[in-house]
Amino acid sequence: MGDLLATVTAHLRAGVSENTPQPLASVPGANCGTGVGTTGDPALPVLSGSATEMILETLHVTTADHVFVDGLLDGSASISMLGGTSLCESIGDDTVATDRVLVDLGSTPSNGTHLLQIQTDQGLLSNELPFVVQ
Repeated sequence: MGDLLATVTAHLRAGVSENTPQPLASVPGANCGTGVGTTGDPALPVLSGSATEMILETLHVTTADHVFVDGLLDGSASISMLGGTSLCESIGDDTVATDRVLVDLGSTPSNGTHLLQIQTDQGLLSNELPFVVQ
């Protein structure tokens, strides 16, 4: 009654290994500690009215990648590279340079909080990035 015991197994797709970079997405400034705002920590992207676009900082994302909203492929969404990078996060001796992208959802989801993910052609999914529609 309400208990579930599940075993899930998976394998990597052809052409994917432990060295294949996973796509990552964040709000601008999150890697520098400047993206803090009233909609979360870091600030969440907010779409108001009929807005469909949000600017993000990403790693390992291309214009050919796919956008998922709330776990479903958004076929009308697109990714555009804006140029420019953020160089403020340092991991060990390396500086991580994130790319600025514009994600256009094509249509505005219903009001509330949603989750965005980006999937590469190799099938790897990014972290879940919450965003708010108001």
